[in-house]
Amino acid sequence: MNINPNSINEPLVSIIMGVYNAEKTMQDSIDSILQQTYTKWEFIICDDGSTDNTYSELQKNMKAMTALLLLKMKKTADCRLRLTIV
Repeated sequence: MNINPNSINEPLVSIIMGVYNAEKTMQDSIDSILQQTYTKWEFIICDDGSTDNTYSELQKNMKAMTALLLLKMKKTADCRLRLTIV
């Protein structure tokens, strides 16, 4: 994550994206996030049990992004990501 020293007092924004078998379509969404001008953010991507190469493609993105948290879930019946914030 590249933090602008002038943005120290700005809030951290968490961007959460769910993916499922999105190997061929997710890169546009990821690129869109990377092109934002706001710099104080973290990117959380949750793979909901993809059966294609989605997760391995995301792992490649992790090497280039320090503010990426990648979660791999088993396929859920209702496809909802549940996060507990402490």
